[in-house]
Amino acid sequence: MSSVVGLQGHAGVTDYAASKAGIIGFTKSLAIELAEYGVTVNAISPGAVSQIVFDRGRTVNPSNVNCMRHSGKTDDVAGVVAWLLSDDAKYVTGQNIVVDGGRSLGLWGDGRSS
Repeated sequence: MSSVVGLQGHAGVTDYAASKAGIIGFTKSLAIELAEYGVTVNAISPGAVSQIVFDRGRTVNPSNVNCMRHSGKTDDVAGVVAWLLSDDAKYVTGQNIVVDGGRSLGLWGDGRSS
């Protein structure tokens, strides 16, 4: 598991950003090393994901989360994990799959009409 922070950085969490960026590089290198053995290696980089246990009392501006205008749920990420573990993804390796509702496409909530 990586994070969109590993791709874009974020102030105040430099150590976290570096570790998540390292996971992406590690994934690509390990995928190359293990491909000849039929082992696939992939990373997932979630964006904002509501985690009920941790998010109590946290206010999120839904219009500025991403272009889908809502936070992801743990099931959204779990679905990608399940797909990667299935035979449907047997030819996918060395990839970093971003699951962020389009947040990494740019900032939203800039006053444009819905």
